[in-house]
Amino acid sequence: MKKVIIGLVSLLLVGCSEFTAPNYSNSKDAIAEPPISSSIPTNADKEIVDGVVVEVMDGNQFKVKIQEDALINGIGLSKGEVIIVRMLLSQAPNRIDQIPFGEEAYAFLYSLIMGKPVELEFEPETAVDAMGNYLAYTSVDDNRMQDILIKNGFAKLAS
Repeated sequence: MKKVIIGLVSLLLVGCSEFTAPNYSNSKDAIAEPPISSSIPTNADKEIVDGVVVEVMDGNQFKVKIQEDALINGIGLSKGEVIIVRMLLSQAPNRIDQIPFGEEAYAFLYSLIMGKPVELEFEPETAVDAMGNYLAYTSVDDNRMQDILIKNGFAKLAS
């Protein structure tokens, strides 16, 4: 039995050592890279701006100081400009109107983002609401704040 196993291992090793992969780099047989489809969604469909949170106003609304000049859906933002951001797809209780749990939602968001660098991701068609708030997905250290607020019960999913 040992001789059979040793023989099979030897055959395997000899066979593998003599194999070399074909070189297609300069050959007509080389596989061409498929073209990238324009229907595949990319980050180019989104507009991303970096900023630092300077004030938390509510459970899903805050002020951000823009870190570099940017153009969002034709709207120019200047480095150092402070804008009001309302987070997309989340709805939190309003603390200003003293809605129940508004203060708790505010405190939770404050603990997550106050003074921290944020990445704001804008949808191409919905950068600003009727009240002039910028609408954005908001991330801190690659963690989407909307997801964290909803998961912890401080906001609900909004459409």
